[in-house]
Amino acid sequence: MLIAWMMCASTALLLAKYYKRMWPNDTLCGVEVWFAVSVVHSESDRLNVFNTTRYVYYAVVPNL
Repeated sequence: MLIAWMMCASTALLLAKYYKRMWPNDTLCGVEVWFAVSVVHSESDRLNVFNTTRYVYYAVVPNL
């Protein structure tokens, strides 16, 4: 989970900060490309944290 979180979160931040100027006029589904890719990375990070938390709760906690 930590590796996935570090990779997705850092990639989303870098895309939002530095790649705005790379695709100034390109859009993907009506939004700017850098924003769409950043949102995908942020959402995958959120899902990774949710799934790991759910796994820990159901796999580890009941056995205590």
